[in-house]
Amino acid sequence: MRIAVIADIHSNIYALKEAYKYISANRIDKIVVLGDLISDCPYPNRVMEFLYSWKKEKEIVFIKGNREEYLLDFDDSCELKANMESIKYTYDNLDKKYLKEFMKYSYTHEEKIGKKTVFFSHASKYNTRDLLYPNEYNTKKYMDSLDADIIFCAHSHSQFIYYYNNKILINPGTIGHFRDNKKTANFSIIDVTVKKTEIKEISIPYETTSLLKDFKESGLENLGGPYIASLIYAFKTGVYFGSNMLDLGKELGGNREDFERAYKILLKRYNNGKR
Repeated sequence: MRIAVIADIHSNIYALKEAYKYISANRIDKIVVLGDLISDCPYPNRVMEFLYSWKKEKEIVFIKGNREEYLLDFDDSCELKANMESIKYTYDNLDKKYLKEFMKYSYTHEEKIGKKTVFFSHASKYNTRDLLYPNEYNTKKYMDSLDADIIFCAHSHSQFIYYYNNKILINPGTIGHFRDNKKTANFSIIDVTVKKTEIKEISIPYETTSLLKDFKESGLENLGGPYIASLIYAFKTGVYFGSNMLDLGKELGGNREDFERAYKILLKRYNNGKR
């Protein structure tokens, strides 16, 4: 059984299409999508239409992520802080039939493949916003809590394979919202047979020129606030500091003006070559 595991597309149709080309050219039995299909990049319907068209030719399992939760819970009374401008844009421009689809998604998926139990979730079994990194105490505790041999998580956007206590934790990385200063669509392919388990980490470069044009033409560049500004900076330069900006904005007070101030501070620092 060969499964492609993708996650955190974040409305990036160009990165998704590069992943599609690779997966279609290789023998893949099933695709599991670990949530955060849309938000942050423009034109969310394009990604949803593409995925559901792909689903007609290949078995796809969709897992609910935190962005699906945000969109299901969103209404116009939500206070717009940090990256919530992106959620509002996505909500306003999304065909609402896809909200009904999100309601059908499970938070977890488990399969028995040969003698291996494989477990999938967006972040953890318990929360769509948990962050799991190799060799951390909370990661080890989480792995010990699951009766599974192979565990997939996403959310952190960091691609890795971590071995602990006869178990494997795999983060496929992000398709459309890179974190490691590489403009690549990242995902994993796992091949499980009776005799062996093979895991491949895939990273495919993609061009961001059209994506940057979409930010401008869609209006999201002007509507998105400091978080989207940091994302556009990343797609232009290959340097992402959005997470640092969110952390600094919270330290400064957590209001919208605090995040705007944090963006300006970090933009100046990164433009001056500091990290």
